[in-house]
Amino acid sequence: MAVIESRNEKGELTSIHTEPERVEIPPAQLRYISPCADPMFPADLCIKEGNEYIRFSVNRNQLMNIIETSTSLLREFDKRTPEDTYNG
Repeated sequence: MAVIESRNEKGELTSIHTEPERVEIPPAQLRYISPCADPMFPADLCIKEGNEYIRFSVNRNQLMNIIETSTSLLREFDKRTPEDTYNG
């Protein structure tokens, strides 16, 4: 971590701050989606972040956004030729 000192024209220390180091954090991974036990929510998502598993409920609008985005991604994927994919 870099320490940066600021001084005035007399050379007097006026402030000290640090620059944060960049840390590579792997993205969280979706593990599964399942029905939610709470009747207020249609689904639970479970993600893995490092060694931790995090489960959280999603509401109807969030789930619809997930479905819409996933459908769009699949449509774009299906337009690709087999040579452009690992599934070909």
